[in-house]
Amino acid sequence: MSYFDYTANTPACEEALQRFCEVERRFIGNANSNHEAGHAAKAFLAQVTDSIAKLLGVNPDEIIYTSGASESNNTAIRGIVQAKRHVGKHIVTNPLEHSSVSATLTALQEAGYEIEMVKIGTDGKIDLEDLKSLLRKDTVLVTVNAVDSELGTVQPLEAISKIVREFPSAAFTWMQRRPSAKLHSLNFGGMELIRPMFCINEQDIINWKNYNGLQFIQCACRFTESCTVCDNGGGGSKRQEIKMLIKRLKRENPNIEKSIFNSLHSVCIETFPGYKAGGEPHSFLEDYEDRLPQKG
Repeated sequence: MSYFDYTANTPACEEALQRFCEVERRFIGNANSNHEAGHAAKAFLAQVTDSIAKLLGVNPDEIIYTSGASESNNTAIRGIVQAKRHVGKHIVTNPLEHSSVSATLTALQEAGYEIEMVKIGTDGKIDLEDLKSLLRKDTVLVTVNAVDSELGTVQPLEAISKIVREFPSAAFTWMQRRPSAKLHSLNFGGMELIRPMFCINEQDIINWKNYNGLQFIQCACRFTESCTVCDNGGGGSKRQEIKMLIKRLKRENPNIEKSIFNSLHSVCIETFPGYKAGGEPHSFLEDYEDRLPQKG
């Protein structure tokens, strides 16, 4: 038999099986148990988590272990809509979603959320024009199955994300069981990182934190070392000064954040006094003469 259903389950490599058996025999305790075997398992889990965090360039506290893709989808979807419940209850999805996503959305629909289906073209891909027409100010989430496990259709994630970025309140998530990486690691050659969520307003995160009585963890950035709660208006960092400046500007222009974000997509490098490309500094004077207007 030839097996090709790797999106459903992939045969484990021999090295992974050997490592699993080794760890299972060595650490038999529950990491949450208050005895010697439990403490040993907890210490090893912390060590592994720290290694993963360093590899990905994140904090260990930011890593959440789940039982698989279904639980991960459920956690991500419910986490996003919970954080954005003050923005709206409109969600855009599609009929090709995995059952772990559709079942979660059905439960949310019963809880009062409005779920709309974007059209699928004859090629099995999201109808981008229909997606544009469905997005609203109260849209909090757009879900897309990156690669359909039955049809094999690869969705145009970059085009979809570009559309969703026009609506800052909406988060874009996609399910994928194989890498569709978007960021190249600067520290590890050949490694690419997947970023499953973006376009999330910082204020939405702060609202979610306050609602749940949580505290932000301190990042490794030296400019925030003196900031105990990063939304308190203090801290003395330049980053905090900019945040407070934007807050004041929003009183005059509520759309200032969107304007700043959109300006990043309209930059003309040729008019910049200086810029970097490939790590090398450049000046607009380098090819200034070559760009003289041609006389008709």
